[in-house]
Amino acid sequence: MNILNINLNLLRTFWAVYKAGGITAAAKTLDIAPPSVSYSIKVLERQLGVTLFLANNKGVTPTEEATNLFAHVDSAIESLKQGSEELNEKLGAREKVIKLGLPIVATNFILRGFLREFSNRHPEIKLEYHHNPKSDYLTELENQNIDIALMFLTRSPSNKDIRVAKVMELTTTFYASTAFARQNNLSATVTLERLRTLPFIVSTKSGSSITDIERTLGFRLKN
Repeated sequence: MNILNINLNLLRTFWAVYKAGGITAAAKTLDIAPPSVSYSIKVLERQLGVTLFLANNKGVTPTEEATNLFAHVDSAIESLKQGSEELNEKLGAREKVIKLGLPIVATNFILRGFLREFSNRHPEIKLEYHHNPKSDYLTELENQNIDIALMFLTRSPSNKDIRVAKVMELTTTFYASTAFARQNNLSATVTLERLRTLPFIVSTKSGSSITDIERTLGFRLKN
């Protein structure tokens, strides 16, 4: 029988049994059940028309035919392993990575569904997230530290290769308790001028949330 017509998995199982010296040890190497290994060896022996292993107290002993076959199979499998490793290295080197500069709130709420769908459609592309509330994402883009950013644009990019696109409109909402509104004589509608005179409680002393509020109010907040 032409060995090229034999299933490669049968030869791989034979190779593992020969190297391990037993069915059980080979099964652990291949991460399959011992009966499956025994069955594969029997199928291979039937296809080749020879006996490959003889049982002994410690496992199995290869026959002369098995030793002759192993000499060829071993070199072939080692060559296949080396080729597979080289191919994986080349594929890994070509892996595409997109670096995203995103506020945490955008990742967790606004874009979460979109980013998950993108990853499902393009598993070959790795998304690398950069969350830094103190970062100037536009500067990061200009310095080529990130590829894409979601931000409030406060100036035009210095690099003409950076493309700017409006993707959405966000509304900044201020909340006040009934007691606070009563204490400060706030009506249902509060003007921007009145809003500027009120105290604010924010989650952090610096970062994108503060910057957004300051941009809305038109002045810097004092600690």
